[in-house]
Amino acid sequence: MGKIAKWLWRLVRPRISIWMIISPLIYFMAGTALFLVFLTLSFKLFVRPYLLMHKLKNLPGARAIFTPLIGVFWHFKRDEKAHDDFHLMSKKLIQENPNMRFIVSPYKDKLQVLLYEPSLVKEFLTKEASFTSKDPRKFKIFHKSAQKGLTFAVGDKWVNQRQFISETFNNEFLTGFIPTVQNTAKEWIGHNFKDDTNTADAVKKIRWFAAKIGAKLFFGEKGFSSRDEFKDFMKAGLETHASWTQIKTSIWRFIFGSKFYKLGLRSIDRQFNRQSKLLDRIYGEKIEEFKKKLEEKEQATEESSSSSPNTLLEMFLAQNKSDNPAKQMDNADIIGQISTFFSAETNATAAFLTSALYFLAKHKDVQHRLRKEVAEKYGKNKSVDFETLNDMEYLDSFLKETLRLQPPTSLLYQRKVKESMSLVDIKLKKGDRVNVDVLGMGYNPNLFSDPTEFQPDRWIVKKDPGVNEQFAHIPFSEGSHQCPGKQFALTQSKVLICELLQKFNVGFEKSPNVRLGFDFVYHIQSPLKMTFAKV
Repeated sequence: MGKIAKWLWRLVRPRISIWMIISPLIYFMAGTALFLVFLTLSFKLFVRPYLLMHKLKNLPGARAIFTPLIGVFWHFKRDEKAHDDFHLMSKKLIQENPNMRFIVSPYKDKLQVLLYEPSLVKEFLTKEASFTSKDPRKFKIFHKSAQKGLTFAVGDKWVNQRQFISETFNNEFLTGFIPTVQNTAKEWIGHNFKDDTNTADAVKKIRWFAAKIGAKLFFGEKGFSSRDEFKDFMKAGLETHASWTQIKTSIWRFIFGSKFYKLGLRSIDRQFNRQSKLLDRIYGEKIEEFKKKLEEKEQATEESSSSSPNTLLEMFLAQNKSDNPAKQMDNADIIGQISTFFSAETNATAAFLTSALYFLAKHKDVQHRLRKEVAEKYGKNKSVDFETLNDMEYLDSFLKETLRLQPPTSLLYQRKVKESMSLVDIKLKKGDRVNVDVLGMGYNPNLFSDPTEFQPDRWIVKKDPGVNEQFAHIPFSEGSHQCPGKQFALTQSKVLICELLQKFNVGFEKSPNVRLGFDFVYHIQSPLKMTFAKV
């Protein structure tokens, strides 16, 4: 009987192994580790930002919006998709509560603060260079050459680049470049509007005009050997930005980071990489070509100083002869400036001009009055200079009102706090982000009466507090970081509008459904069908 029992025990006894002993312990430890990671991330990304926000939300004029990870920008993008206006929430909140000073919301495990009060904006712009820094990781997928330009430069490099560009864009340079803008505007009008009544997508047409101005600014009227070469450059520049926009807003970028496109796994990534290489080649060839031209020009004169540069590229190349090494620019630096200015032209300036045409078509009384001023002051001058354009008061006020309601730079470049600082009563910690809602201030009824109404005369009458407050209207930023191309953008915009209004009435094909989006700038999205009928 005992033998049978032993045999049965050997048959059914459990096969105990080392793995059976330790596996429950491993599972327990792994589960505990995952749970701790979950708790840590939950506290870091959800609880901590909420506690930090709690310290600020009770300050006067504070508006707290708790949306984890990306904060208020989720609401902006939601409104862009659902209501065709990226800044819809800004406009509503500031009109409902004109005393709102700032919005605070999470940014990953830190905070981001969006400023709406001029006094806060003034203090921020005064302190930004000392206490904050740019966060170029947000724009890592920019064409790599652009990352060498003024937009991304820091420290002494930024100081030297900005000083040179500011000194270059003086009244003398602008006056000398006006004939080029006039000729380009006339060519553009003649090419696109040949009939008595013409219909066009203003967004695409204006972008092409702005791209031409950007190309001629750097390379001159005869900077390209053929029309095909010029078209290749323009096409590459414009298509690169279109690809960049798609990549920037991709969910894959958010998951895998800004360098994911370099793998070329998607067709849009491969297209962007090809376009970037093409731009690199064109830029490099042009720089070498202009270097030779500059050397030949200097050899043709007894003294090189008597040969003044004619284009911005020549000015940058001449800068390399500076005795100060910090002011010299290599090819990569120069390409960075070309990319920066071309991007500014085809995005910010193009958006500005498109909005200007939109408001001209929408407000016929404004268009009529503006055309009268153009006939009186611009039309009588065979040679238009910088002073003539500045003397056009109503045109100037029209552009200011356009920039109040639809500023391309509706948000300034977000800054990262590099050490604890205070903006009046707002205490910020290292790693927090700060930005200014330029558009939001323009819709504040405490600063501008009837803020949704298009009223150019407010800039002439000067009764609104916002008109007289320096930091209430800053479409080109203000202070040390004011856009050095401000006067250039305004000058070319004035010239195009004057040339256009002398020949055409601007209107809509039908009542437009305007979609206001944001990628690099705040802009009217294509298509915007407009009519141009001969006067």
